[in-house]
Amino acid sequence: YMANIQLFNYMDNTSIATLKEKRKLLLKQVEAIDHTIAIFVSTDMDEVPLENRKQELLIEPKDIPEYDRQWSLRNKVAYIFKVANRFLHVREVTHDFIKYEADENWTEDAALEKVRGQITALKKEGVIIRYNQDNSYANSLWGSPKWLTNEGVIIKGHENNGPYVSKEASFDI
Repeated sequence: YMANIQLFNYMDNTSIATLKEKRKLLLKQVEAIDHTIAIFVSTDMDEVPLENRKQELLIEPKDIPEYDRQWSLRNKVAYIFKVANRFLHVREVTHDFIKYEADENWTEDAALEKVRGQITALKKEGVIIRYNQDNSYANSLWGSPKWLTNEGVIIKGHENNGPYVSKEASFDI
């Protein structure tokens, strides 16, 4: 009988410890989400002069102190768009993600798979939209709906001139 009580107490303590650990992890995630929201709300990139924006494709992580590796993948991908402040090709987002997460040794394929999943999630949330440059799916770009005019044209300063956009004309068969 005493052995059963001891086992029950051990299981209760283990369950409580597990729940406390899960709670701690969830609170960290909530804190990271709150931090991301604060960055997004407090920074209206449209008001920042073009020359002061961090618009380079290959941004050095040390130049962006706000980036936090504890963020969820969703927030990391959203942050890459926020910092670039322009339409991006999925491979550009993947490249920047790998640079930010350099210590994690992501392969390009693994990172691309994760980034694509987060882009899909952000699209479903209405945070980003797909823009097919030159009516080509190969040149699908992703960005904020705020970066388009009412006519669906990319607003100056938010266009993509990166190396992943094909300049080659497509041929009809």
